[in-house]
Amino acid sequence: MVRENKFITDIRVNVILAIISSIAILIYKKEITFAIAFTVSIAFILFQGQYRKALNFASAFVILFILSILMAGNSGLTTLWLFTTIARHLLIPLSFLQGISERSIGELLEVCHRLHLPKSFGISAIVLMRFFPTIKYELNTIRGALKFRGIEISLFNTLFHLPKNFYLTLIPLLIRTVRISDEITAAALTRGIDLDRDIVSFSEVKWTNKNTVFLIVFSVVISSLKIIEIKWGWQF
Repeated sequence: MVRENKFITDIRVNVILAIISSIAILIYKKEITFAIAFTVSIAFILFQGQYRKALNFASAFVILFILSILMAGNSGLTTLWLFTTIARHLLIPLSFLQGISERSIGELLEVCHRLHLPKSFGISAIVLMRFFPTIKYELNTIRGALKFRGIEISLFNTLFHLPKNFYLTLIPLLIRTVRISDEITAAALTRGIDLDRDIVSFSEVKWTNKNTVFLIVFSVVISSLKIIEIKWGWQF
């Protein structure tokens, strides 16, 4: 969990910046623009004092970038190259959304209520946010099971046996995640999350001046990157 003395943005800031960055990556054309936008998203995490998460995102970006370079031009790995490229670009909006899964269910529902979003949307968002933290645990479980069978899955090994390792880890992960999503949904419904009544939240949701500054600054920077790309083409 995040320490109390660290500033954590309002969930609405995370969501709005994620939406803006999602639109931005659809219109960016040059890799340097993506790289700068990702650096901005990492700065967003660092400003909140979440250094380990920033390092994890940066490491994932570098690994995916190296993999996409290694697979570029190989007709047999076109699908995997496309997957790594899209995943690398999606790290930008995902980095803005990081940390939301650690918020309380009451806080998430309260934000959805203040935004006048349908309750079904809030329930879906909660199930989704609770779903992501389980991915890492499931990947470690799959790696442990494969290691027990004498199959070692590591970063170095993946670079040389990428298709095989993707098959060995991705298929079991997909099967397991479907089951997990059903379990999370059942748990939420058991707690009465679908009752047609007003939401009572014990979590404080308050918009501050820092949230306004964060939203304006990062929105302007992410948006202006496209303008710079069009006008100057990064030729400087």
